[in-house]
Amino acid sequence: MLIMNEVKDAECIINEETNNYTPGVAIGVLAKYYIKKKNMNSTDAKTEIKSVLVSNWPCINLYEWDERIDKAIKSAKKFPLKEVDEIPITQNELNVINTIPVKRQQRLAFALLVIAKFNYIVSGHEWVNNSIDEINKIAGIKWNNIKSKYNDIHELYLKKLIIFSKKPDNISMKVLYVDKESTSNTVINIKAFDNVGKVWSKFNNINYKFCIDCGTPFKVSGKSRGRKVRCDDCQQRYRLKYKAKKEKEYRNS
Repeated sequence: MLIMNEVKDAECIINEETNNYTPGVAIGVLAKYYIKKKNMNSTDAKTEIKSVLVSNWPCINLYEWDERIDKAIKSAKKFPLKEVDEIPITQNELNVINTIPVKRQQRLAFALLVIAKFNYIVSGHEWVNNSIDEINKIAGIKWNNIKSKYNDIHELYLKKLIIFSKKPDNISMKVLYVDKESTSNTVINIKAFDNVGKVWSKFNNINYKFCIDCGTPFKVSGKSRGRKVRCDDCQQRYRLKYKAKKEKEYRNS
């Protein structure tokens, strides 16, 4: 699972806001949070992790997760804590992507760029080590078959936009169009991995708007195209607040 800000995610889990998490993901995030952010020793970190797991998943069998917690804590000591609020995408990078004639391949190139830029910010390299399925999850591409999926990746390679690892058992790709020099011509700021494909669609005017409350891209169509200004979640909250306000005004009248 791609996570931009592990501190924010850890604090969401601690506050029992676990809609997007599984115990396995939570353990990894919490281990880095307690070891790197709170400077806890392994024993104290393990105690805290177990406490949070029980709070979020009351029926969890901690014994089954004991070894997983130990491995996560050991791993947390080796890797940097990720605290990225946004990933800037520059006009230079978009100019390269726009030279690709196939729209689907543009979308793939954009997703690869976002991941590579994130890795450059965190670790100083432009390699994408994620599986194709994980890349597709943030890009939202619909491939007809496996052949077309790998053909799109091969096309980016032929255009010299990516290179592959020389190791035969390594599926990593290095993105060659990351703009490491420019800091003044940022066009898009990516704030979450779960809406990268939607951001690309909105930028290209493909039936998407940005929510005026939370900034999340959401799809619009038909009669709602011109009127709708909030995503479904924010619209629901807005309706509840509006209803409560009117009821209060009625009671006070």
